[in-house]
Amino acid sequence: MQTYRLIILDDDGRVRRVTPLSCEDDAQARQEVASHRDGRAMELWRGMNLVATYAAERDVPDEPGPRPPAQP
Repeated sequence: MQTYRLIILDDDGRVRRVTPLSCEDDAQARQEVASHRDGRAMELWRGMNLVATYAAERDVPDEPGPRPPAQP
């Protein structure tokens, strides 16, 4: 088994959450990503190697809470 990190990004490209995955190989890791898809941009890493990137599918609202004011 190899250790992977699935990095979920926010709308500004900052790390929102990191989910560790244990998979046999890159192909299995890519399949595992499907169960974590929520429309946000994501990156799949194995150690220091970027395995795959996933573009945001749609605008996904952040969790409720204060938001900075919009810039004019």
